[in-house]
Parts: sequence; structure tokens; C-alpha cells
Amino acid sequence: DTIKLMPRGVGSLLYPSWDRAFTVSNGLKMLNIKYFLTCCFALSSTVCGDTSKGVFRGGYLSADEDGNALDTIKLMPWEILTHVIYLSEPDELKPLKKLCEQKKKHKEVKVIYYLSMSGRNGNDLKELKELYTKLASKHCLDGALIDVPFMNLEHARDLIQNSCAYLKGMQHLCYLRVSRDTDTMRITKDMKLHEFADGVVVTTKFPFAQKYILRPRTVYKSPQDEDSSIEETINFWRSKGFPSSKIILDLIIQSDTLYKFKGETPKEPFGAECQTVIHFAEKGNRVDEKKMKLFFDTQYGFEYAMNESHLLAKTYPKSAYEQTKYMKKEGILGFAIWELNYEGFKPKKSKDITFPILREANKGMDCSFSETIKQTQV
Repeated sequence: DTIKLMPRGVGSLLYPSWDRAFTVSNGLKMLNIKYFLTCCFALSSTVCGDTSKGVFRGGYLSADEDGNALDTIKLMPWEILTHVIYLSEPDELKPLKKLCEQKKKHKEVKVIYYLSMSGRNGNDLKELKELYTKLASKHCLDGALIDVPFMNLEHARDLIQNSCAYLKGMQHLCYLRVSRDTDTMRITKDMKLHEFADGVVVTTKFPFAQKYILRPRTVYKSPQDEDSSIEETINFWRSKGFPSSKIILDLIIQSDTLYKFKGETPKEPFGAECQTVIHFAEKGNRVDEKKMKLFFDTQYGFEYAMNESHLLAKTYPKSAYEQTKYMKKEGILGFAIWELNYEGFKPKKSKDITFPILREANKGMDCSFSETIKQTQV
């Protein structure tokens, strides 16, 4: 049995403290984002040959029916995936059908449907059951990833436990994702989520490539976006009762960057990582990605548009290798790497960034592709 887990909703779609009231549909329309492809993976903290513990790697696909998602599915690194997390509106199922066609060729890959829950009333569980049962009866779903957003405290425990119980009753997988923001921590305190979920993805807030890309002179942040080291992040979640063997850290590869708009200064601080766009949009500002650029400190000569990936391809694999080595030493279950794609970012670009990172991260865990592929077939 492979080890499980992955991402969250679209405020939470890409990151933890982003959303809540920020729905998938609103988010995509607001940002004019055609699709998100996140090639994510998590690796067992044990030696790769230990099949009793399993290995987790996954691809995360958020799809509109615009052709990009279909192209992306063809280009996904199926040979190194064990899970694909699928996110879309329930009526946008053309990419899911294509995904299921590919799964016929890669039967070991698990398809996980992303479910976001408001948690503010008693209808969520009923809605979850109806939606998931309908989709699972027609498509190749193996489980669900449940976002844990703002919730009524009394309602939260029952909702999460009953959701997982329902999925497990179908012999399907149940994953949760939680954030480090104050409200979520208050709600999930002492709930021991890891005891009834197959795994829990937790958030990190630190510059992923800090050692390899020097920080900009100025980085705008929202008050909640305190950077922390990977060591601090791991210790934080351990202090909340999460055993290392159930922790999966989610990391963003487009860190240490500054989003800025041509000819204008942000009216207020906003996040320095990918959540920048989300935070800014949540405040009612429409984001025109054509005006958006990522700026590294100019003294190092780094300045490039969103759809240029060659710099990331050179710098992030080394960081991935170092981080995975450390996580293995600490006994962490695994981690997820996220790649954020905007309109204009062609699917084929993913292989320029994601594939080198996958290879180096596998090296950090002492895993080779051949060992990993063999293990998923056991």
C-alpha cells in the first residue's frame, strides 16, 4: 500500500493561508488563470527498497477545458508518479476523462479528487457524499484530498472524521491538508488529524532556494508570511502533535522572488512567493499577469518573465536535493513540490523545471527512478 497525500483548495489551492472565501471558480476567474499544473511529489523517509513503508510522489492538476490541461496530461511524467490530484469544477470533466484514459496505461497511479469544504454548515458532508459518489461511479477515482478551511470549531471534528470515514467505507483514500495560520491551528488543535486520515499535508513558509538564490534587496510580505527554516517548520508541526512519519511538507519552487507591477508600487505589503498573487487578488485587485514580472536582485542579473524557466531549472534542483537529504534524516514522510503555471506558460515548460527537481530530490532520498518505479508496482 503506497503512502498517501497532497494539496488543498484554491484559496488554499496553492497555499495554506490564502483562501477560505476564495473559491476555485472565483480564483481562476479573478486571476484569469487557465490552469494550474503542479507536479508534486513526496518521498518516503525510509530506504527506497523498504516497500512496507511505500513511496509517494504525485502530480497535481487543476484543469479548465481549454486544451492546456489536455496537453499537460500527455506531458506529465507518468513513469515517476504514484498519485495525481485533480482539481476542477464538477462539470469540467473532459480533462478527468483524459486522465482516466492515461491511467489505463499506468494502473498503479492513484487519481485523487480535490474537495474543498466550507465547514460553516451541516450540508458539507452530504454534498461531499453526493458529489464524490457521482464522480467515483463514472470515473477512475481512488480517493479525495479534503481541504481544511475556516470552520466552526464544534462542526470541524465531525465533518473531517465523517468525511474520512465515508471515503474509507468505500475503500478509498482520504487525505487532509492543513495550514499554519492562526485560525486553522486553533480549530485543529488536539484533533489528531493524522490518526484518522491517510496522511496530512502541512504548510511551510520559507524560501525554498534560499541557499542558492540570493534574496532581493526588498521583499514585500503580508504580516502572516513569516519565513522560517525547514528545521523550524518541522519542529513546529511536531510540537502540534504530528508524528514525523505522517508529515508531508509542501514546498513552492518559485520562491525568493518579488512580484511587482510595471510602473507602480504595491499599495500595501504582499507575499514574496506565489501567494503574492492570491493575497493581492483577494483584496479586490484584478491581476493582469501580462504586467507581472519576477524580479531578483538586479545586481545578480536575474530578471525574467513568468514563462521563462531556465533560471529555476539551474538553481532549484540543488536545493531540492539538500532539503530531501535533511528530511530523510529527520524521518519526515515526504514532501510536495509545486509549480505554478499561468496563462502563457506552456505545459512543455514543466519538464524544464519539474523533471530536474524530481531527479535531484530522488537522489537526496537515495532513490533512483528504477527503484522507485519498481516499488510502486509491488
